[in-house]
Amino acid sequence: YFHFLSAVLWWSITFFVIFILSPINKSGSLSILLPQIHKFIIPISTITLITGFLLLIINIGGDFSTIWTSSWGNMIFLGGSFSIPVYIIILIRKIRNINLKLNRNKKPIKSKTILPYILFSLLSISIGTMIFIAN
Repeated sequence: YFHFLSAVLWWSITFFVIFILSPINKSGSLSILLPQIHKFIIPISTITLITGFLLLIINIGGDFSTIWTSSWGNMIFLGGSFSIPVYIIILIRKIRNINLKLNRNKKPIKSKTILPYILFSLLSISIGTMIFIAN
């Protein structure tokens, strides 16, 4: 349950930032919330990945060949793989935010990008796959 709840929390926070906070933050007045949310999302996503890996080890009984020889294992591997790029981008953005604070003289470049929507899609596919497998 801990893995499921942390995964849903990770997905929900990502949804909130991409589809609710970003559109209403055109003036940048709510940008102060983003670092606070980012501080929260890193531990939640880390907990999700660690508990997911522990559940995998428990369910396969330590026999890693099960991942490759069963459709269940293939689906678990595929679903988990979709969340890894999202996690890496979260960590990279943390490093980028530190660099931006060090270079305060430079104005941050605001750009419209499709990357958050792609990452949200990957996270949604990952959670959808895991829910499908759990049934």
